[in-house]
Amino acid sequence: MHISLGQFTDIIDNTILNNGDGINIQSFATNANTRITGNIIRLNNNGIVLLSSSDNAVTDNTIESNQAGIFMSSQPPFFIPSRIINNRIFNNNLINNTVEITTLGIGLNFFDNGLPDGGNFWDDYDEPTEGCNDANNDGFCDAPRVISSTLNIKDNFPWTERDGWKEPTGVDINLSWSENTDPDFESYRIFRDTSTGVDLNNTLVATITDQSQTSFVDQDLDTGVTYFYKVFVFDKIGLSSGSNEEGGGL
Repeated sequence: MHISLGQFTDIIDNTILNNGDGINIQSFATNANTRITGNIIRLNNNGIVLLSSSDNAVTDNTIESNQAGIFMSSQPPFFIPSRIINNRIFNNNLINNTVEITTLGIGLNFFDNGLPDGGNFWDDYDEPTEGCNDANNDGFCDAPRVISSTLNIKDNFPWTERDGWKEPTGVDINLSWSENTDPDFESYRIFRDTSTGVDLNNTLVATITDQSQTSFVDQDLDTGVTYFYKVFVFDKIGLSSGSNEEGGGL
């Protein structure tokens, strides 16, 4: 997707795969004011390219498995930083790109929106071994994610979790049970209902073939609803036996 000399363009809710450039905005010193949001941008040479383009908003995109996640540059060979300024890039997931971001000859741009919006999620900066600690458990790395030490460009509030800025849509329920030791074990199968008396006719939540696994998290459930569960053990010829107790959760 290539836009040259355009202004006030919205690029929203697209899936962009297997291109040279996923999104390329070239403004040549004009203020593009492009809004790039809600896109999945994967498996391109460059995920998003901003070339001599200013005043763009890049938010809530997943930029994944590209050669370069984001490429920002003023127009070569002169590289005039004032031609690429005031871009706001925050609340994006940058995941498994060969190079997450490249900046060449750029001016003042913003890679976070302060608090509470914060910055971006970087999968190369989300663990203590990578420099990301979260001592106060606020969801942000305690230290900025450095983008360019030469130009002193930083994401001051990198998120510790993918989509950390989004409100949870439901609740999780943790389940656990005793390990089955039958040599003919085939699987645990977890069934769920909103009433007691759970049986094999209710909703199958998970099939687990690892005999040593004795826990499961049922995720993103509706709030204010009580759920009941039963774990059934199946053997290799298809016979089943259910757990003695049903677990309820709100």
